[in-house]
Amino acid sequence: MWDAEQQWPDETNLPDYCKTCRATGGCDACPKPHLLPECLPALRAWDTCSTQMRVGFAGTTGLDYGACIATLALYLPRWKALAPAGDALHGMEVADLLDDLRTIEDALLTAWAEQAAEKRGDSPPE
Repeated sequence: MWDAEQQWPDETNLPDYCKTCRATGGCDACPKPHLLPECLPALRAWDTCSTQMRVGFAGTTGLDYGACIATLALYLPRWKALAPAGDALHGMEVADLLDDLRTIEDALLTAWAEQAAEKRGDSPPE
């Protein structure tokens, strides 16, 4: 989903890239990582709350959980109403999505810290 290793250039036009893959074997043949279906609710939550990052003089410090909880509480009923029967989203609550957001947040903050340390020439944080 995210290209932390920066293997795919920013100028990659994903719709055109996907058309090429479909013509040469479909999504199963695509070398890009695939998102597991059970991760879709977490991705939707991240897409909705990713603008709620707190930023200070030292850079990004993490998500504003209060804003994320309010946003997820607003959107979750709509997502459940639109989800097909049997979708994993039906059994989820705001707390479940917040747990997933915290996992994504931790991974991103760690990756960003490693990239910043590498640019400064520091050893990576542990």
